[in-house]
Amino acid sequence: MDINDKLTNQEIEMFAKLLAEGSKDGHYAKEFNNADSNYNYLLKVHEDLVVPNYGQSGLLLVFREKDKPVCFSLVCSSFISQFKSEILFFSVPKEERRKGYGKKAIELILEEIKGQSVIARCMPKSTYMVQILSKCGFTKVDLGKTSNINLAHQNG
Repeated sequence: MDINDKLTNQEIEMFAKLLAEGSKDGHYAKEFNNADSNYNYLLKVHEDLVVPNYGQSGLLLVFREKDKPVCFSLVCSSFISQFKSEILFFSVPKEERRKGYGKKAIELILEEIKGQSVIARCMPKSTYMVQILSKCGFTKVDLGKTSNINLAHQNG
């Protein structure tokens, strides 16, 4: 599997649809339930390298296996002071799930940001993502009053 920050428009569209589907299922915030809006949002991140309404630098990533996209992620600088980076979005197409791609993609992200502490804030319904992150060495952290499941990796 390879990691790349050069997504095609078709891959951005695919990621936008995954966010919309996931939002409707409770895996992402409700404001991401529209694939067209998500496409414009992700395209802006891809072009400007900044996450809109978040104010942090960001990078869209695609993970390909034999040139086929099997995972997507948006990794950005964290506004939470004790963490350098944040995995803001992470998604695996349904047909590619349970093949080990999610775990491998998280491992590749950790390699790319070696030496940086990283946080992932998961919605409560994202139990499978919590499992993947835990398998990759993330541990739960308390960030105060929130409904999210927060996991951190010191990535030393």
